[in-house]
Amino acid sequence: MDLPDTAPPHDSSPQDDALGAARLSEPTPDLLATGPTPSGRGTAASEPSARRKRVVRPGDLIFAGASRGSGILLLVVMAAIAVFLTIRSIHAISVDGGNFFTTEGFDIEDTPMVFGMSALVLGTVVSSIVAMALAVPVSIGVALFISHLAPRRMAQALGYVVDLLAAVPSIVYGLWGRCSWSRTCSA
Repeated sequence: MDLPDTAPPHDSSPQDDALGAARLSEPTPDLLATGPTPSGRGTAASEPSARRKRVVRPGDLIFAGASRGSGILLLVVMAAIAVFLTIRSIHAISVDGGNFFTTEGFDIEDTPMVFGMSALVLGTVVSSIVAMALAVPVSIGVALFISHLAPRRMAQALGYVVDLLAAVPSIVYGLWGRCSWSRTCSA
């Protein structure tokens, strides 16, 4: 029985691997150019661009320019919205007698008007914490079940169902829950 000639495995240090990689990446003498480069510095082998030229297609340039322009335009529009909202809200915040972030009341009919955001911010934070406390364990459990425990056909079907659930905006689930748990959606 003929066995292939292979070297026995050996423990190599990172320095040995780095030296071996450096030896493999060294150009062979037949690849080295002897003349000077167009820039007049060194040989052609010392400049990587001399060995291969990068081809830039016009479509790539157009796409890169359009992407960069769209990103800059988006930042400009967002900055303009922030400036507009700040300018328009300065009067309301200056008329407010209390602190905008710590006052609980919100009444524009009262004299003086009160613009308090603490109750709204607290409600948002509490509802987000409750939603995360419910959703994170369920989502991790479903992911572990689909990836490790479910049979292959069931895992594929459940994967499609999860993708469909992710495609529906969360406000739809909120409205469905409100309608199903209260009597406000009677037709």
